[in-house]
Amino acid sequence: MKLRSIFNRLYSDYLMPSRLPELMNLYNLSLSEGYEIHSVISFWDVINQGLDPEKKYLISRHDIDTDLLTTLKIFNLEQSLKIKSSFYFRLNTLDYGFMKEVEASGSEASYHFEEIATLAKRYKWKESNVDFELAREEFKRNFNLIKENTQLPLRSVCSHGDFMNRKLKIVNHALLNDELRKELKIEIETYDDEFMKHVDSRHSDTLHPIYYNPSAPHEAIKQGVPVIYLLTHPRHWNVNRIENTKDNVRRVWEGLRYIF
Repeated sequence: MKLRSIFNRLYSDYLMPSRLPELMNLYNLSLSEGYEIHSVISFWDVINQGLDPEKKYLISRHDIDTDLLTTLKIFNLEQSLKIKSSFYFRLNTLDYGFMKEVEASGSEASYHFEEIATLAKRYKWKESNVDFELAREEFKRNFNLIKENTQLPLRSVCSHGDFMNRKLKIVNHALLNDELRKELKIEIETYDDEFMKHVDSRHSDTLHPIYYNPSAPHEAIKQGVPVIYLLTHPRHWNVNRIENTKDNVRRVWEGLRYIF
């Protein structure tokens, strides 16, 4: 089983044919079935205005963990279809010019944050000694820096999932208390109950040979499920061998450094 998992990872990172045509077909299916395709924040605005029971909605979110080149390809694909999506950038994938371009197109660009995991690796925190206040201060500095350099609203943010979060049993968005949200004018985090309670079917991409978790969204679209949430990551749709190698080496190094 372990060897099979290693093979699947290697295939996904280095050998897999591009799945971008599949993504195009998925969007076209959604549009042909009458779905409005929204970013996280544009759907949040719909929620606040009141969902139309006669409409069907698909929320499109991209977590930019790695690979700006594929991200640009996805963005251009969506622009050809006049689709709105959310693009959440980590500190190591920030591209201020590209983020401004995303926002100017009507899509959303914002912050994919991971301060608890990052500081836990740096200070070798355990579950019992996580310093939430330090993590909040670090988040505030990073958030304000991004906002200053992009002049974007950053109305929503999205927490990144890391092996360190699984080890700590603490998610990154645990740092977002009401005081911090109010100070920084953050309206929602993508996992907030006030947002997710309106979602009827949630789907995320994953590695070969499964490709979707818990299931492919195509059947939900064909069935006319009212609100579908699709989360994607660029590396699952197009192979970028250099970026994938860099990321794999970095993750191994971070794990070893934390242990030793």
